[in-house]
Amino acid sequence: MIGSGEMVRHIGSVRLVVLASSASAVLSLMQSSLYKTSAIFEQSAQAYLLSLLNASLCAAIPMLLIMIAINRIGSPLVAQAGILGPVSTIFLG
Repeated sequence: MIGSGEMVRHIGSVRLVVLASSASAVLSLMQSSLYKTSAIFEQSAQAYLLSLLNASLCAAIPMLLIMIAINRIGSPLVAQAGILGPVSTIFLG
């Protein structure tokens, strides 16, 4: 997050999210194709729907919100705010 502030200024927050998500998707497909290529296409429709929901709500939307926050308040403040989640989890644990 610290180094992404400069990238957000040059590329834009939405484009950076698209690039990061695309790289993640490509690497995930490469990993799954190394294990068993046909397994990608053998899942039920419900599994695909849940995967799409998970990817949207747990990956793409939070990443987009983080990049928008970096664009608005800067990467140092977003990095400081981002550490609150793990610290509070440790404290509550």
